[in-house]
Amino acid sequence: MIYSVNFSLLDTNGLFTFGHRTINVFQGVDIAGTGIETFFQQTQTNFNLYDKAVARESKNAYTELLIQKDNDRDEAFLGFREYIVACGHRVNPAWREAATRIVNCIQRYGWSAFSFGYIDETAAIKNLTGELDEKYSADIALLNAGEWLAELKTSQQNFETTFTEKAVQPPSGIPTLKETRPLLVNSLRSLFTMIDLQFQSTGNPVLESLINQINNVIEVSRTAARAAATRKNNKTNNEPTPPAQ
Repeated sequence: MIYSVNFSLLDTNGLFTFGHRTINVFQGVDIAGTGIETFFQQTQTNFNLYDKAVARESKNAYTELLIQKDNDRDEAFLGFREYIVACGHRVNPAWREAATRIVNCIQRYGWSAFSFGYIDETAAIKNLTGELDEKYSADIALLNAGEWLAELKTSQQNFETTFTEKAVQPPSGIPTLKETRPLLVNSLRSLFTMIDLQFQSTGNPVLESLINQINNVIEVSRTAARAAATRKNNKTNNEPTPPAQ
C-alpha cells in the first residue's frame, strides 16, 4: 500500500519536487492494461500546468518586490518591539510600566509575528497597531515610540499595496499556483488510490514495483519536510523570548 502523504506540509517547491519524482517513477514502465492509465495521464497534465505556474511565479517581478516589502515590514516590527523592550529597562518606573503594557499587547498578537506567513502577519500587525492607537497612545507618547510605530504602519501599508498590485495584475494566460496546486494534489491522491485498488484486485507485479518506488519518493519527501520543520523550530527557539513580567 502506498504511504499516506500530508500535502499541506509541502511548500511550492516541495510539491513540485514530489510531483516530478513521482512522474519519473513511471518512466520506461509499461502501464497498459493496469487500469491506472487515465489517472497517470491526468497527473501528468496537472503537473505540467503546475510547472508553468511555478515558472510564472518565479519570473513575476512583483514576487521579488513583495519579498522586499515583507522584509522591510519585518525589520520595522523588530525595531519597534526591541525599542519597547529597551524602554522596559529604564530607571523611571513610569517608563517600565508603559513598556510592560505594550509588551503584553505585542504578545497577544504574536511576539514572533515577523515569522508568520504573509496573511497571518498582516492580520497580526494590523490588529496590534489598531489596539496600540486605541488604548496605548499615551504610553507610546511617553516612550517617544511614535516614530517607531509610524514606521511599522508605513511598512505594513507598503506591503499591502504591493500585495494588492500583485494580485490584480492582468492575466497572462498562464495558470496560477492557487489554481493548479489543488489540481495536482487531487490527481496524485487519485492516482495513488487507484494504484492501491488495482494492485489489491489483480496483484499485478508492475503495480507492486510502482508502489515500492513511490513509497521511496514519499520517504524522501518526509525526510525533507522533517528537516525543514527542524530548521523552522530552531529559528523559533533562537528567537529572544518576551521579557518576564
